[in-house]
Amino acid sequence: WQNFRKFWKEILLGIRDVGEEGAQTLNHDLRWTLRGSDLEFDLAVFDDIPQSATSQLFVQFEGRDELVVPLSRVALGRFQGIAHNAEPGVVHVRGGVGPKKFGPVAIELSPLLFSDSRGLPVQMNALSQLARQTNGVVNNVPPISSISNAVLYERWPMAEWVLEFCAFLLLLADLVLRVIKIPKFSMIIRKLPNRGSLVTRMS
Repeated sequence: WQNFRKFWKEILLGIRDVGEEGAQTLNHDLRWTLRGSDLEFDLAVFDDIPQSATSQLFVQFEGRDELVVPLSRVALGRFQGIAHNAEPGVVHVRGGVGPKKFGPVAIELSPLLFSDSRGLPVQMNALSQLARQTNGVVNNVPPISSISNAVLYERWPMAEWVLEFCAFLLLLADLVLRVIKIPKFSMIIRKLPNRGSLVTRMS
């Protein structure tokens, strides 16, 4: 059968998911990055899309109207766009490329992500205390020249040193006495013939 490819193509197109107003679901991967107060989107599309197809996102922050974010093609099947003035909370995003749509999807932006922009106030008390302690200098490290010329003093306990020296002298004296032979004192006792007393002589 020569037209089998067309037949199976129509079958596959018929079983694809179809959204509102007959729009087909887009096979995609949407990623986002918060830079300051700008919410950057990176959309990867895995379907065959014509070069002239219009691509855009619809972003809605809490308490605000839906924002239209145009997408620009940066590579084959890849689109990028930026939503300015992002705010903390749940963000709903939907969009599409050409006739194919996706969404909406929910993105939760924590207030902690905005600590360096305009979400949280600056801790002036902590910064003032840090400035007073460091004199307003960042990485307050003394120069190497001042460190090399510094004179260090250290106290040594004299009592401990004297005891150690005395112990060394006693050890040295013991060794000397073991090497050198000292004559022994002998007591010679004899009895004098005329007197009844004892006379002691050292030899």
